[in-house]
Amino acid sequence: AAEKFYTTLYQEFNRLTRAVKQGDYDNLVDLHSLATYYFVFDLTANLELRHPKSVYLYKENLFDDASKWIFGPVWDFDWAYGYENSGQFGAISPEFDLLDSPGPEGSGLKFFQRLFASSRKARQAYYKVWKEFMTKGGLERLLTFINDYEAWIRPAVREDFAMLHHGTDNYKEQAETLKLWLQKRAEYIYAHLDAADDPDGLLKIDTHPKTTPAVYSLGGKAIATPASALPTGIYVI
Repeated sequence: AAEKFYTTLYQEFNRLTRAVKQGDYDNLVDLHSLATYYFVFDLTANLELRHPKSVYLYKENLFDDASKWIFGPVWDFDWAYGYENSGQFGAISPEFDLLDSPGPEGSGLKFFQRLFASSRKARQAYYKVWKEFMTKGGLERLLTFINDYEAWIRPAVREDFAMLHHGTDNYKEQAETLKLWLQKRAEYIYAHLDAADDPDGLLKIDTHPKTTPAVYSLGGKAIATPASALPTGIYVI
């Protein structure tokens, strides 16, 4: 049973990676889970996935062809918030592309680049997640959560610092720095998404375009002068 499980696991995962490479994987992946999963990494600027490290996905039923790969759970964010490139949290500019900036150049980078570059449905799902987050109070709720969490752990932070003398006993200041950093990053990412990927967007197509008819002389010569400015005469239109 174990041998069958691992053989099938390898086969199915190789099938997924081949499909991603070929740009034809939409039917193999739960695109909403991909969008929400990458959203967390992108917002927090967690470069772990570019190695890849701490990247998880699974199939609910490995032996069912109709079962799709689901991305998650998310974890391991100690190198996020700009830490990987600075050794500090929230210290570097939050305005950068997670997949097109200095950082790890492992196979995870190409994998996630291809996931989004080759699937408009994936880009649409990602745009939708961001649009709901930015227009329906998601960012505000996140900042409120940070406030509440900081207040909750404040006594523990003080006790920890008094015992270990490491870090700081003023976590409120760090929380404020992180909130500002996250807000700027969210605004940057949302502003740089391609509006063409908005699934709610409308593409206006003029089914009755206004074109200027070609005008010719009786001799068959094209006339550049607009029809409304031509002198009285006989023309071919």
